[in-house]
Parts: sequence; structure tokens; C-alpha cells
Amino acid sequence: KSRDLLNKNKNMNKKLDVKVQLRSDVTNWQNFFLSLFFISIYPLITYWKKRRFESKRWSNSDFAP
Repeated sequence: KSRDLLNKNKNMNKKLDVKVQLRSDVTNWQNFFLSLFFISIYPLITYWKKRRFESKRWSNSDFAP
């Protein structure tokens, strides 16, 4: 077991080549569309509930559309 630890320590001293690339002013449309989707949920549910209520209300009427 001690040999394994020594080998691991030797490997830890090796240098790693790392490349980092940074970009600025990149438009991320995913955030826009996710926000638009979540913002539109409430109005859509409200519209659907209103339509459902009105259709139930007019269903027994002689003047139903």
C-alpha cells in the first residue's frame, strides 16, 4: 500500500496542460426563451380557466355560442 501512495504522489507533481478560453458579449438565447416560457405560464393558465368557466356557464343556455 505504501508503494501505491508513493506512486500517486509522484504523479501529482507532474504538470498538466490546461487551456482555458473565455468569451465575452455572447448572447445566450436559452435564458431568454426559458424566461419567456415561465413568464407566459400564468397568463395561459388564467386564460384557460376563464374559457373553461365561460363554457360551463353557457353550456345550459339556449343562446350557447
